[in-house]
Amino acid sequence: MEEQEKNLEDLLADETASKKVEEPKEKTAEELEVERLATEKDNLARAIEEAKTELRAVREEKSKAKGEEEELPKIDFEDPSAKAWANHISKEINPVQQELDKEKEEIRTFALKKFLAEKPTLAANTAKLKEVIDTYEKIRTCSERTQEGVMLDFEKAYGAVFAEEEAIKRREDRIREAEANREYSEPGVSYGATGYKQERQHKPNYDPDTAAVVSKWDKELSDLGYDTSKF
Repeated sequence: MEEQEKNLEDLLADETASKKVEEPKEKTAEELEVERLATEKDNLARAIEEAKTELRAVREEKSKAKGEEEELPKIDFEDPSAKAWANHISKEINPVQQELDKEKEEIRTFALKKFLAEKPTLAANTAKLKEVIDTYEKIRTCSERTQEGVMLDFEKAYGAVFAEEEAIKRREDRIREAEANREYSEPGVSYGATGYKQERQHKPNYDPDTAAVVSKWDKELSDLGYDTSKF
């Protein structure tokens, strides 16, 4: 009976041990870096799509508001002349405009990807990203035909949104630089490591005869009122 109870206890112990969850191993620095890069990549992809969506919505809203303000006259699409113009626009102008818009979007997307890759914190902040995109559309001066122009306007928008943060950062950088310069200069001032108040006097080693002559000259010059320590 005792042997059966012992076997039962052993069986239960084995079963309990098998159910124990292994403690998670501590991640290495390489694994943490891989995770960080993967997170930045995901944030970048998401931020680009969010920025494109926000910009598209802003432009559609602007276009709609502009159309309502202008109150253009109604077009009689049954008129032969109107039909001719509609056909011309459809065949000639629309494809060119679509191609131009596509080219601009590709340039803008490439510039946006580069811009956000340099600012991973912004890519992870949806609210601030939306604010930057809205500001970009308000202050934009480029035609979006060159990446450099788009990047410049993105930087201007970023500077406008983060003006206060950038000012604080520059102030902190100046304080750190001033403290570093002070710490660098203190050893020389406190302990005489970088200079002397007066140049050290080094007396040459004369032979006995020469030393006697020099001593005589020093005495004679001293009697005449000259400070021989400077010679």
